[in-house]
Amino acid sequence: MAETLHAEPLEGTGAGSAALAGLLDRATDIDAVFFSNSVLAIGGLYEALRRGLDLPRELAIVGFGHHEDAGNVGPGLTTVGIDTTRLGRTAGELLLARLGGEQGLVRHAMVPTLCPRGSG
Repeated sequence: MAETLHAEPLEGTGAGSAALAGLLDRATDIDAVFFSNSVLAIGGLYEALRRGLDLPRELAIVGFGHHEDAGNVGPGLTTVGIDTTRLGRTAGELLLARLGGEQGLVRHAMVPTLCPRGSG
């Protein structure tokens, strides 16, 4: 099983670039990186391009959340996301039900969507 490397939680494209730089400086055999959000991933994509990496052949980059700029960078950023409107509506309904006295465990499955683009 492949080793998993983690970076501290960060924000912004500059932080994503710094996170990927730190990972690549520690481990040269990384072939894929999944960022917790697409803004960080865009920063990681910039860092990979600065280093001359061939995306996705040498390194695949994927971000979470379908950010509006994901398709505007080159190569486009591959993203995985969920329907956040549905997530919010479901959370609100569950909260209202709980406040109304409903008890018990409730499970809801949300299937993520993949938007493949040039980075992964």
